[in-house]
Amino acid sequence: MCLKLEKFVQYKGQPWEMLNRLKDEAVFQGHTEGEETIKEMETLFTYLESMNVLGNISFDFSLARGLDYYTGVIYEAVLTDTDRVGSISGGGRYDGLIGMFSGKNIPSVGGSIGIERIFNILEEQAIARGEIRATET
Repeated sequence: MCLKLEKFVQYKGQPWEMLNRLKDEAVFQGHTEGEETIKEMETLFTYLESMNVLGNISFDFSLARGLDYYTGVIYEAVLTDTDRVGSISGGGRYDGLIGMFSGKNIPSVGGSIGIERIFNILEEQAIARGEIRATET
């Protein structure tokens, strides 16, 4: 099992390529939830493709967020036109979180945006273009 997991988390690439790889290698064959995941991925990629944004997506099976309450898809948004490393946004699905506090089963999805990180990157880019100058005040 460990070797399967190690191989699986090395998958990274374009969405349709990754989905076809999962299908070809029958990774989730015989697992009801896994087969549902394949169908949900197809739906997601079809929507992203129809909105003309699929080319901006990289699918990475090694991605893991540091919180154990996520119950489904997680994401991170990363700028690719800067030397900075790290995400500027992240989140995912966490169906059980609200129920831990309310006792009600409420499906949930959420995310956060690193506003300060984004502002710092924008400021560095403006300085590099000469649009911001230092003053004594």
